[in-house]
Amino acid sequence: MLPRVFLLFLSLCLPLLSNDAIVLLHNSQEPALTLSGKTYWYFHEAFRPSKLVTNAAGAGWAQWRDDPKEWGQGAEGFARRYGSRLAISLSTDTFQSIVGAATHADPRYVVLRDGSIRHRAIFALEHGLISRYDDGKERLAYSRFAGAIGSAYLARTWYPTRLTHESRTWEYVVENIGSYMIRNLFHEFRPEINRAFHIKH
Repeated sequence: MLPRVFLLFLSLCLPLLSNDAIVLLHNSQEPALTLSGKTYWYFHEAFRPSKLVTNAAGAGWAQWRDDPKEWGQGAEGFARRYGSRLAISLSTDTFQSIVGAATHADPRYVVLRDGSIRHRAIFALEHGLISRYDDGKERLAYSRFAGAIGSAYLARTWYPTRLTHESRTWEYVVENIGSYMIRNLFHEFRPEINRAFHIKH
């Protein structure tokens, strides 16, 4: 049952997901994004429609698990969980964009799109931790870590006290980076996924 529900959810979300305007082919000679280009990327990424859908799904899952239990059930409980996820998502993108602009990081997803499935999957996961910079070199994604850490500590201001201890905060950081790796996998294999679901862009 769950695999079918997941596939249905995926098929509904895919048309809303980002397109190739926000990906960068590995070893491409494309020029670095200007500040206005990076600003466009921020608004495109932070306010894309799919985030409303995926965060609603995440809030629904948390509601079903009654997590956190202090927020209760019903419409009010769902609203708090949904609002929390939207705030974390927006703050992650905001911190990442500010630090990225300061460190001259290119915010686009770097994709390979060539080679074996295993090689491409490893590449996508690695580039959850690595960013392309304006000089064309790839280094540790400081802006991505800033987004994950900044949003995790900001969320402590509204989470129940029992969930604001240091170890739990760093669990959120790891989850955030992990979700970026998953998005990298999607962008790497998006052409194949689109063909499987008969989606045209």
